[in-house]
Amino acid sequence: MRNNIYLLLFYSLLLFFYGCSTGPDFERGNSKDPSSSNFSPKPPSGANFQMDEVGNVSLFWEDRTDFETGYRVYKTLANSDDFELLAELDKNSVEYIDTSKKIAFPTRYHIVSIFESQESDTLNLEINFGRITQLKAEFDAEYKEVKMTWEGNINFNDGFILSKKTKKESNYKPLKVIPPSVNEYSIPVPQDGFFHEIRVTPFKIFNDDTTTYEPVER
Repeated sequence: MRNNIYLLLFYSLLLFFYGCSTGPDFERGNSKDPSSSNFSPKPPSGANFQMDEVGNVSLFWEDRTDFETGYRVYKTLANSDDFELLAELDKNSVEYIDTSKKIAFPTRYHIVSIFESQESDTLNLEINFGRITQLKAEFDAEYKEVKMTWEGNINFNDGFILSKKTKKESNYKPLKVIPPSVNEYSIPVPQDGFFHEIRVTPFKIFNDDTTTYEPVER
């Protein structure tokens, strides 16, 4: 009986020392532990923006982690998924001002926190300025004029630029600057060939600097 008791104590001590010899290692695979090889920082949250009278876009977000080493801000225009890196910011940053004055339907930003070279999940911010729809062209009864009409719920614009190109041209040529309250315009029937492509582009003026919205390609 006594031998059984000694044997039990021996195995208990052995188990105790064996269990403590390696130390706690459960954090090594924890993605929330900065010392872990697969650590991923928390993404920012609460994205918002303001646009001032000169066309600068101020981006705001909430810092949700104490372990980031910085932030990155990316941007793309229209339907492109090719995001351009705009800035790398210091840790604890919660604001960035985009002074490029480049806007489109829509303008999209990605904001991520970084830990060394590891990026967090993406915080998305989309600024939708509206879009132009139902651009139509109709001949008058005598085929002397072509009437252009369009619909659009466009925010933050000072008017439209009506432009045209032919099959022989690579660039659009402006025809008319139209006030934002107008959604139709007539032009004489072109005499230089049958292929004419018409485009209506909203624009905004920032301190005498005209910025046009990039069209959505669909």
